[in-house]
Amino acid sequence: MAEVGIVGSYPPPYGGVSVYIKRLSDFLRMNNYDHTCYAHNLDNKYSSNKSGLKENIIIINCSKKWLVKYFFSPHEKLIHLNKITPIHFFTFGMLRKIRGKKLIINRHGEHIYAELPKNSNNWKDRLKIACYNYGFRSADHIIIVNEKMRSELNQLGISNRLISCIPAFIPPSVSVENSILKKPVEDFIRKHKYILCSNGSIRFFKGQDLYGIDLMFDLIERIDDQDLGLVIYLRGTNKMTPQERRHYQLLIERVNDLGLKEKILLYESYDEEFWPILARSHIFVRPTNTDGDAVSVREALFFGLRTICSDVTYRPEGVILFKNRDIEDLKEKVIDALDHVKKKGIKKTQDNDLSFSNAQQIMELYKRLLQ
Repeated sequence: MAEVGIVGSYPPPYGGVSVYIKRLSDFLRMNNYDHTCYAHNLDNKYSSNKSGLKENIIIINCSKKWLVKYFFSPHEKLIHLNKITPIHFFTFGMLRKIRGKKLIINRHGEHIYAELPKNSNNWKDRLKIACYNYGFRSADHIIIVNEKMRSELNQLGISNRLISCIPAFIPPSVSVENSILKKPVEDFIRKHKYILCSNGSIRFFKGQDLYGIDLMFDLIERIDDQDLGLVIYLRGTNKMTPQERRHYQLLIERVNDLGLKEKILLYESYDEEFWPILARSHIFVRPTNTDGDAVSVREALFFGLRTICSDVTYRPEGVILFKNRDIEDLKEKVIDALDHVKKKGIKKTQDNDLSFSNAQQIMELYKRLLQ
């Protein structure tokens, strides 16, 4: 029986957290460390056919039913929670208190509390906040992905000795076989001397395009360079709300109306990782209006790209910052980066010193808590 249960998402689709869990699981398996992954957002295509999954990946079709069942018959001694919902925080906090299980909470983003109104009198908002607080205070250890998150946890009375800052980046398995691009992407990249890329979903946060896809359109309109092409890797387009779908449709119409089909590729991805696109690009932009420690940012740095991000949170060393939602500042930074690439190229050698140190730290934390 596995000692560690990792609760969260697992690809497909390929998002930041699901990629993190997959690569962490691959690392643990490579080191013969027994564990189980409980996949809460795995696509239903695997529901009837599990042949495409490794044996330690368990599909969860209904989180609430699974939580009740797991509470009364937990298998693992330690739970590594990556599923950030109030009910998960409360249930696993109770599991830790009543059943004596060890609990690690991995906080990937800063928007847990930001999405809830401060000093709200709405009982639902207050209940959600209470569940989050209870989960954090119950945990044996909390993993944060940047130091900005630490003070908020300190305000809950959580000691620094119970908090570790471990970035979510675990290097991909880079090989010729894994890096093959599908024909639409390959054809588009071949047509352009320089590739600018971005990634995300069609989502809103505080009334704005969370991933800044609209900003990328504004940007490419303002840069007059026939050698430059923009690839936007999108996931989750099959699960958009009506508001998100309308926004996406307007973006598509904008490409057609402005004659930008030759300059912009909107690539809807389902079962592919983002890094093969990064490996063929020159500049990466992350124009989010809220963020955690984005895997794609560290991945872009790993591949040697000029990496430009909004200033909404802590960013790793080597990132070029622009003012959040400021299109003129973004344009200036991208033009400077493009000039740099044209003059000096990019360093395509990966930083192998990064190795798997983040995954190694997590495995050592498991071992320490289980002693």
